[in-house]
This record gives sequence, structure tokens and C-alpha cells, in this order.
Amino acid sequence: MGRSLAGRGHLSTDEKGHLLIDDIDAVALAKEFGSPLYIVSGSRLRSNFRGFKTAFESVYDRVLVCFAYKANSHLAVCRLLKDEGAGAEVASGGELYTALKAGVPAEKIVFDGPNKTIEELTIAIKAEIKLINADSIAEIRRIGKVAARVGKKATIGVRVNPDIGAGTHMHLATGLGEHKFGIWIGDALEAYRLASDEKNIRVKGVLAHIGSDISEFEPFKKSVSCLFDLISQLRDRLKIEISLVDLGGGLGISYTPDKTPVPVAEYANTLVSSVKTEARNRNLPLPTLILEPGRVIAGDAGILLTTVGAVKETARSNWAIVDAGMNLLLRPALYDAHHQVFAANKMLDTPAKSYNIGGPCCESGDYLAKDRALPKLEEGDMLAVLDTGAYGFTMSSHYNSYPRCAVVMTENGASRLIRSRETYEDLLKHEIA
Repeated sequence: MGRSLAGRGHLSTDEKGHLLIDDIDAVALAKEFGSPLYIVSGSRLRSNFRGFKTAFESVYDRVLVCFAYKANSHLAVCRLLKDEGAGAEVASGGELYTALKAGVPAEKIVFDGPNKTIEELTIAIKAEIKLINADSIAEIRRIGKVAARVGKKATIGVRVNPDIGAGTHMHLATGLGEHKFGIWIGDALEAYRLASDEKNIRVKGVLAHIGSDISEFEPFKKSVSCLFDLISQLRDRLKIEISLVDLGGGLGISYTPDKTPVPVAEYANTLVSSVKTEARNRNLPLPTLILEPGRVIAGDAGILLTTVGAVKETARSNWAIVDAGMNLLLRPALYDAHHQVFAANKMLDTPAKSYNIGGPCCESGDYLAKDRALPKLEEGDMLAVLDTGAYGFTMSSHYNSYPRCAVVMTENGASRLIRSRETYEDLLKHEIA
């Protein structure tokens, strides 16, 4: 057992100055499985999910927690969370396929996404999943046609756009009037009327997902109020009873050491209190709540290990060039996101210089971090990029024809490979010359 990192019980340091994850030497894992390397802590996944689920179930008795597969869709991760009782929030046919392969019961699967195809809808309706959240009026009609052809009824909700800011990065906000997601709140009644006229559709739900990596409660409370205004109008004007209220996900985590983590229990209490108040004020029955957490479950469970290939000084900066970049972790380039970086083989060394951490891709925007105080770096040093368990590997690419790295899961002092390292042959196996 080593010295734990603040706020991260699964990460610690041994007497050699090596980073440990679940008491396993991360540097040794990189030597065994190659660099770069993603590592995800099974113990942290379980702890995060149990904490989230318990926080809601302790204050509300009708809750379905569906892990957002867009955050981390490794089959081993999805199976682990399924075993813990998680449902699945999917946004594509591929994620739906993964959820079914992971063994998630159909009655615990929710299908979101802005452009569901006929093929995807056919699979979802045949499987009789819990809820399909329609994203447009055209999609409502499409669902009705597919359900009629399949010979089954589809249970749907409607994703509405409430025009609520989330106080997050512009690329992570999804609930403002200019965004592509959902049906504009002013058109929602008409959308529900059309859906209720479809013979092969059951209208049961409503969804508002306003964004990701949100650290304030007020946007969530506004979203709840907006949804219950709509639910009340649906009851009074169209005689439609909504029994499933999908509040989406979006709760943020602390990517920087100076940011206090958002208490999950306080988040649960705030949302549930808002739901109960809004329902009581409108004389509405309490619905089943659907939550779609992703980042708050998987984010801090993952690290990315990457090896320094070159250290150099430019006119204005010190650079450490490493073997992982925007091809494996896009968030810094896409969102200017901050991830803590440690020298995994020099955890006990005193910071000596400020470095920019650049990736191998031929782009000026290919970097993992900037202006980070680290020990003196040399070729062969191993860096650990923290909090990469969500929106890390799932957003990776083959840019510059780099094969994607292996992924390892750790738990209870043991490690196992959950995704093999790709080869050059893998890059070309679907090419036709």
C-alpha cells in the first residue's frame, strides 16, 4: 500500500516513486501492455456507481440509473456496471448492440440521439427497450412506421429543448435554443399530439438533457420546472399522462485540484426535492425518474499512460513530446480541457520545470496539457494523465494512422486486458485497394 492521492483512493504512490492504481504499479503495467495505455479502475467504477445509485434511492423510490455509454463503452466496463444494477443510456446502434451484448435487460435501456436510423429503431423496437426518446417530429413519424412494420408498439418519450444554459463549455451545452438537440419547447405540444395519434406508439416519457460537466444546481432545477410545466399542459390539454421523466446526465467532476467535487448526495437531494415540489404544485403524480450519469461514474476511474519521446526547448516553451495525443485523448484539443498530469515514475520528485505536453500528431493543436510543473523530464519517462475514464477512448481516432492503444482494468490488486492493442493490419482490414 502506498500514499494515496488526495481525493482518489484508487491512486497512490509507492516507495520507489511509482504511481499505483488499485495497488498495482502503473509503470509496470505500461511495460507489460505497451505505451500508450489506458487503465480503468474497476473498484472506482463500482464505488462511484454505488454512491450515485444510493444517493437517489435513499430519497426517491422510483429511480432507473442508466450509465451513459458515450462516456465509456468498453464491454468490460458495461458488464461490470450491469452487474452493479445499472441500465444503459445509448445514443447509437453500436451502443445499443453493446448494451445487449453486456446483458443489460431491455427494460433498463434508454435510446437517445439526434438521428436514429430505421435500422437502429428496428433493433430497439424488436428488443422492446424501456424508452426511445424521439429527437424530432420526423423521428416520431419514423418510429411509428418502423413499429407498424415490426408489429410491436414502441414506448417513447420526447426530448425537448428548454433553452436553458448549463454554465459549461460551449461544446458541452446541449439545451439552448440554437442547439441541434431535441424539439423546441414551444413545439412540444404539437409533437406529443402527433405521437399520440400514432397507433404503434405509447407515449410515456419526456427528456431534457441540458449539457455535460455541469457543476451548478440551478440549471438542473430550471430544467425540472420546465419539464413539469410541459407535463401539466400535456395532461390538461391532450389528456396525455407522463410516467417517465428522464433528467439526463451532465453532473461534472473535479478535473483540477482546486475545484471542490460536486456532492452527489446534494445533487440527488436537489433534483428530487425539485421534482416533488413541482409535481405537488401542479397536482401531478410522482413519476419514475431516469438518470443518465456518465462522467461522474467513469471520469476519475481512468488514467492514460504515455511515454516521453523527446524533451526540447523552443523560443518560449519547454516541450515534452509523448506517444499519446489528440488521437487518443481529444478533450484538451476540442474543449481546452484540463487534466492533471503526473510523472508516473517520479511521483516523489520535486517539480523542476513547467512543460507543455505535446502529442505525436501533425497538428499544432495536438497537446495533452500546457504549463504543467513537473520533475525534470527525460526520454523514457512515463506520464499519467488523470480523469480520462470518460470521453477518453470513446472519442479516440486513427488520425495519422496511429493504431489505438490497449486498455487494462484493475481491481483488488489484479489487472486484466479488456481491449487489445491495435496493429497496422487492423488499420487496413476494411480497406479495398
